[in-house]
Amino acid sequence: MKFIPMMGLICLSFVSAQCQSQTGPFCYYQEDLILLASVINSEASGESYQEKLRVGNVVLNRVDSKRYPNNLYDVIYQRKQFSGICSKLFRYDPKGDRGDIESIKAAKALLCGDRVLKENIIGFFNEKRATNKKFVARIKKKVVFTSDAHSYFRT
Repeated sequence: MKFIPMMGLICLSFVSAQCQSQTGPFCYYQEDLILLASVINSEASGESYQEKLRVGNVVLNRVDSKRYPNNLYDVIYQRKQFSGICSKLFRYDPKGDRGDIESIKAAKALLCGDRVLKENIIGFFNEKRATNKKFVARIKKKVVFTSDAHSYFRT
């Protein structure tokens, strides 16, 4: 992905909209915030703020990777990648419950440059809930670490 410097800040999309941030200087587009917060909420609902940061960081790592599309929309909607987008938790509600608000906060932090994972970590899964056991068996050797909710793997 190509980062666009704007007044010394980073924007992650080519969508024409004003960049916005949590503290004043602008560093993201509203469309990107909505998409990232929605996928974070759908994949890490009920998890800790740190887990939400990790999930969102994986999405952004994919945007940066040459193996995936170079924009948030295409990464998030890529076929068979994020099952959470089909759930009722894939939503953006700035006045919602704690999970919504934490997902939005995590998305803002990530879009403004706060990263918690190395850039080669491009996926996660929940082994207890995974339905594709062949995928889990194949990817297990690439797992870098496992949190309470997900196992994270590298390229």
